[in-house]
Amino acid sequence: MNVPIPDKATSEQQGWVDQLKNARGHAFDQLFVDLLRASHGKIFLTIGEVRATTKNALVRRLATQTNNTVQDHMDALEDTGLVKDSTLDDVASTIPK
Repeated sequence: MNVPIPDKATSEQQGWVDQLKNARGHAFDQLFVDLLRASHGKIFLTIGEVRATTKNALVRRLATQTNNTVQDHMDALEDTGLVKDSTLDDVASTIPK
């Protein structure tokens, strides 16, 4: 499909790595869950948009599989009991109204 694939982290992603490098114990766990749950929630919306708007059957199938994987990840993160309401509120604030 001739779509370029990134080969390095974005500056935002590198910032997450830097934060995690400096965290330990429960603080690491909380930060890890916060960052991943927020990013998964935001990309979940994008996947849905792609799935809903593309006419390409291969892209729709990939979006469906990706959607299922991201949902599994969000469920696992939420099962930790560490997901905070403020993290969910942050994701909700990105939804266009």
